[in-house]
Amino acid sequence: MDQSQMMQQLNAGQQPQQQAEKYPPAYFSERFLAYIIDAMPFLLMVYVILYYLITRQHVLYSYELELKWKLIMAGVYSIYVIIFSSGGRVSVGKWMLGIRVRSLDGERSIGIAQAFLRTVFYFINNLTLNIGFVMAFVTPLNRGLHEYVSASRVVRVREKGDFSYGLIFALAWGVFGLLGASTYYAVFIKPSPQDEAKIMDARQELEKLSYYEDQYKAAHGAYTDDLANLAAMSPDLNGFKKDLLSTLVADNDKMPFEIGVQPERYTFSAYAQDSKHTRVLKVGP
Repeated sequence: MDQSQMMQQLNAGQQPQQQAEKYPPAYFSERFLAYIIDAMPFLLMVYVILYYLITRQHVLYSYELELKWKLIMAGVYSIYVIIFSSGGRVSVGKWMLGIRVRSLDGERSIGIAQAFLRTVFYFINNLTLNIGFVMAFVTPLNRGLHEYVSASRVVRVREKGDFSYGLIFALAWGVFGLLGASTYYAVFIKPSPQDEAKIMDARQELEKLSYYEDQYKAAHGAYTDDLANLAAMSPDLNGFKKDLLSTLVADNDKMPFEIGVQPERYTFSAYAQDSKHTRVLKVGP
């Protein structure tokens, strides 16, 4: 190997390091905060549209309707990202944080095709338990899966002071924590639409029992804690039993159906037939 070849190899090895120094990779906190700034208006627009349509009585709310509009806005957001990640353009969030999507050398902007591929795999990352995003913590130049596929990276084009970086770090991780808590609530605590329907059915059943309790007092002068007496107030005994068994947990020592009676009030305590067996109460009159 002659001296010129040795110098070429040494220069080739130094080039990525020099590029990384000239165009340093953006920090996770900068990228995440830019994403929130860019994506939040599209998410808010979903609820603005739903509010307008529902309050004007053009549609009735449903989980499917909300999901439909979220998917529509996700498509609009994707177009926005593709356009403002390519051709030297920059999204509002990245402009505010002083970062840009660039090619691997850090100098050139990426094309529409690269931006499209980057955005497609950006959403695919969500289907891989976010492993594609986690890669950015451990890979050279902080690149995620979507950036490896599209031969791109995110660089800092404007340096900031220590206070600015500290504020960005605090805001980004604060928002990240809130999103994590809301995701945990949505996945593990919040009832599904099917469960919410079963809880509503259980509450309506207690309202029906409350009506029969009031009817019983009007006929006998006192409330009753005997379910058979309430059943006798129903014009359809078979329907009464069917509705009770289809909406409330019955014959379960751990989740009993209970009626508490006092001279001037009564309490029904029961458990709905949702996946978490949510407790429902009715205090009357």
